[in-house]
Order: sequence, then C-alpha cells, then structure tokens
Amino acid sequence: KLATTGAIQQAASAGVQGWRNAGHAKAEVEGQKVIARHAEAKLDAEIDLTPGPRLRFGKMIIKGDTDVRHRSIEKIAGFPAGEVYSPEKIQKVGTRLRRTGTFNVVSIEERDTPNPDGTLDFDATFEDLPKRRLTFGAEIASRDGVDVTATWTHRNVFRRAERLRFEAAVRN
Repeated sequence: KLATTGAIQQAASAGVQGWRNAGHAKAEVEGQKVIARHAEAKLDAEIDLTPGPRLRFGKMIIKGDTDVRHRSIEKIAGFPAGEVYSPEKIQKVGTRLRRTGTFNVVSIEERDTPNPDGTLDFDATFEDLPKRRLTFGAEIASRDGVDVTATWTHRNVFRRAERLRFEAAVRN
C-alpha cells in the first residue's frame, strides 16, 4: 500500500485498541522506529506496544453537582465492578445513565493508575438538566382548525432520576 503516516497511526491505534479490548486498559505505544528507503520507494515501520497488566473494573467514584442519589446512579449504571476491563462495558454504563434524561453531562473517565489489586477505578462526573420543563405548541390548519398542546415535565422528583410528565392537548 501507499506509505503514509496515517496508515502507520491507524496500525498503532488498532494495536492499542486490540489490547484494550482484551482487558489491558493501559495499553500504549512505547516506541517506534521508521526508516524511509528512498531508492526503493519503501517505508519500514516498527511500532512497540506495551499492553500493561490485564485489569478488572474497580469502583465508580461519583463526582459533580447532582441531586440524584448516589445509590440510584449506581443502580442505573450497572457498573461491572470486579469484571475484566472492556471499553464496550464502560460505554454501556454511560449510555444507560444518559438515557435517563436527567443529566446534561455524563462523563466517565478511567483513573491514570490502576490499584495494587489489579482493579481500575473510574471517576463519574454529572451535571443535571433543569428540574422542570414547560413546552407549548400550536398548529393551524385550514381543514382541521387549531391544535394547542402543552407539556410539563419534572425530572428527578424523588431524587432517583425519574420523570413525571403531564401532557394536555386541545384539538379542533
């Protein structure tokens, strides 16, 4: 293939991602050696990867200014403590938390250094959406007349990331 720095970077990234998918959360590029052989129009690249230890999920430490109870966040997240590290599992935790519709920001970041027992802790930071939302809508149609709608939503009523919603509509 055509020798480009992009191809070399993609190969290095794929190698690191492969190690991460196998449970080595701290895999990284340790070194590289690139030699250009101009006379032959070839490029030799040697990339050294350090996989680091195979890690398990540790604790999820909740940070940020949120009114949702920490126990409720833990239940919703389903954090896989004790299981082998997997980027896919941590992505699912973030998706479950975002789907509640309670948070404006959900950030889950792995700590820089693993614990001595082979676990890796994560910092979870949250920022709540406004507690209440009121919406109005109106439509005018020559055949159907006027439609007026309104909704009132209250997020986090009992501090468990739930929603209470009332809808009203007047048609024709």
